[in-house]
Amino acid sequence: MHTAASITRNLAAMMAAQIVTFTLAFVLRVFIGRYLGDVGYGQLTTALSFTTILTLIVSFGTGSLLTKEVARDKGRAGLLFINAAVLRLLFGIVAYVVLIVVLLVIPIPEQEKGNSNSWYALKQLIYLIGLYMVLSAFTGLIGSIFQGYEKMFYLSVGMIAEKIVTTAVSACLLYTGHGIITIGWVYVLGGTVNLVISLVILLRTTRLHFNFSLRLALSLLRGGVPFYIWAVFGTIYERIDAIMLSFLTSIAVTGWYGVAFGLYETLGFLPAMLSTVLFPVLSRLFVSSPKSFQLTSQKALDLFTLITVPIALGTFLLAPKIIAILFPMESFANSIILLRILGLGQVLLFYNILFGMLLMAVDKQRQWSYTAIAGAIINPSLNLFLIPFFQNHFGNGGIGAALATEAVELMITLVAFHLLPPGLFTRSSLAVLLKVTLAGLAMAGVVWLANGWSILVQVAIGAAVYGGLCYALSAVRREEVAFVLSTLLKRQPVAEGGL
Repeated sequence: MHTAASITRNLAAMMAAQIVTFTLAFVLRVFIGRYLGDVGYGQLTTALSFTTILTLIVSFGTGSLLTKEVARDKGRAGLLFINAAVLRLLFGIVAYVVLIVVLLVIPIPEQEKGNSNSWYALKQLIYLIGLYMVLSAFTGLIGSIFQGYEKMFYLSVGMIAEKIVTTAVSACLLYTGHGIITIGWVYVLGGTVNLVISLVILLRTTRLHFNFSLRLALSLLRGGVPFYIWAVFGTIYERIDAIMLSFLTSIAVTGWYGVAFGLYETLGFLPAMLSTVLFPVLSRLFVSSPKSFQLTSQKALDLFTLITVPIALGTFLLAPKIIAILFPMESFANSIILLRILGLGQVLLFYNILFGMLLMAVDKQRQWSYTAIAGAIINPSLNLFLIPFFQNHFGNGGIGAALATEAVELMITLVAFHLLPPGLFTRSSLAVLLKVTLAGLAMAGVVWLANGWSILVQVAIGAAVYGGLCYALSAVRREEVAFVLSTLLKRQPVAEGGL
């Protein structure tokens, strides 16, 4: 077993790696927005949204299932990986053929018929990003094994290399006048680099069992169905906005929404990272130590509350300056209102990340998957009304898409509260929420009063006020944070390989 000091270094390295990868991805999107404008950004947003569903078809929910199974029995990692990889290869071939057929028969939207070159460029980009997504599905399978090992550092090594390659090469090509199709090829290059590096690490740390079992493969398919349903339908309600915007409005409007949604996702990297760390730990504690599971879940909620409030309020208040600094206002001024709507919605998004992870850890993924189905029905239904309404009356259909997204997130939050085990959250959690909300409102007031100053000054003052009030109100005590960290550091030795 590794020493506590070694585990601590790995956890710190993972946090640093996540910051690096999200920063590089964010920088790339800024370059695309600045050099290719709202149309280029809209093409990329549509292609990523369209092909993300392709990745989920390839994975068929086996990623989260493998993480849970490996976390509970690390000795089966090699055998589980081989069987899941065979399934992904078969599904990958089928999914990409389906993608080709769909793109061949899909008609040009009425509003794009006068600009057919842009639409055909979008199709070519989707082919390339689709190939990248298939590569990413295999990389994600390897990452599921590492996550089950509770060695999250390995998750980020290949991803960092991918983001460095993709961002650096794309920035150079954009600067020298290349277009969006070239960027699609760069995505494929970066995805290949990530896959190769991740595979090398897997071969060095895991003894693979090249023994395909039809019974085990079918068991993985059956076990992965609830995760698959949630992943597919959850992605539909998250990504359908951009696809519907491209058909109901224009690629430019899709670009406005893509900028806001990209920032919305980027700012959620911290809760996503915490969820990645917590999931295998809580999956293990649920079967080995129910009391520790409950205590860790309660303290995790407090930590999520601590980070949610300032990010959501800060995004809402600073949205105009964020957009102005990162993107040309003549193309993306309409993104400000979208970022404000989505920014406040981060309160729901962050909690739903935590709630979804908890429900999967307690084996309620099947019930949770029904929520995704409902979201995938409600969101497009709302979009069909809201997007045309706001496009016709305000010239920005993205407002309707953003409001539809938040309506679905609210529905998911309410369902999650119903599904979570009783007694998991106590009055102390409500007390933390009230204290943090008070500190957040005080922070918002100070940031608003300092609106005439630079954004860096506003952030610094706001952080000082928020941190000071949270400390003064004992919103989250030092020993509670220490409890969560100490629980995370109690790793089990990996049964095979050199971990």
